[in-house]
Amino acid sequence: MASSSDTTISLLTVVIPGCAPKSEDGGVATSLITTFWDRREALHQSQLADVVTQYAPAYQDTLTRMHQLGFGDQVAAGAMTQAMIGQSYLLSSLDLFYVSAWLSVLLMPLCFLVRRPAAGGNAPVAAE
Repeated sequence: MASSSDTTISLLTVVIPGCAPKSEDGGVATSLITTFWDRREALHQSQLADVVTQYAPAYQDTLTRMHQLGFGDQVAAGAMTQAMIGQSYLLSSLDLFYVSAWLSVLLMPLCFLVRRPAAGGNAPVAAE
């Protein structure tokens, strides 16, 4: 049985030819961004794991507070591990935004190198 989105795409293709989404649109960029994000997350997680040991005073203090709240040893360690994973994904996202920002800044001069369309001429239409 066809899903609702498949039916909608089929109807759009019949009504507006060429309206069906292509599978290769943005696939390369999506995979590159996802790979960069995951690899940077692994890097940040390993760096955080090097610092957060059971001998670190901040870890022991947080573990003591979690025990006071009624958490067991495994639950407290699991909660701290989940927090560390969340922090590493946040740091990875920041890296991704830094790279995107610098790439945008580096590509800004390209705007001045693009030719302007001829005055009074037929301007290209995006739909063609």
